[in-house]
Formats: sequence, structure tokens, C-alpha cells
Amino acid sequence: MCLATVYVEKDGQQEEVMRDVAWIRPQSGGLQLISFMGESRLFQAEVKSIDLVNGSIVLASMTTNSSQNGIQLEEESDGRNDPSYI
Repeated sequence: MCLATVYVEKDGQQEEVMRDVAWIRPQSGGLQLISFMGESRLFQAEVKSIDLVNGSIVLASMTTNSSQNGIQLEEESDGRNDPSYI
């Protein structure tokens, strides 16, 4: 099984923000990350890099607004209420 750990890059440093990510879906203004267990988080970010060998994804902020991890966390849910949940 290929699950990823997602990091946010800020000031040249990478900070882990989510583990066991199974799906990434583009949303207006950002990316919805969904873990294998159904946790869903929406980030105002874009993908900077994906390392398939090591299972890591690095995100970069799309805005200059700074908040948690330099990326706006808009919502968090278990993902199962999403009609497109797999």
C-alpha cells in the first residue's frame, strides 16, 4: 500500500502536517488531503514535490496569509460525509 506523509515547506524548513495520506483532490483555492482512515483536511497550497520512492509530498503556500504552518487550514473532518468519498 502506498500512503504518503505530507509536509509544508516554510522558510526552507519542512514541517510534517499529515500522515497516511491516501488521496489528494484539487479544490477551489487548494488541496483536500484525505488519510487512509478518512481524516480530511483542506489546505490553501500547491504541490511543490512528490517523492514516490519515500512516500513524501511537499506543499507550498499559495497565499501570503500566514496561519497554522503558513498554510490556511480551512476544515477538518473524517471525510465520510463528502459525497465523493471513496
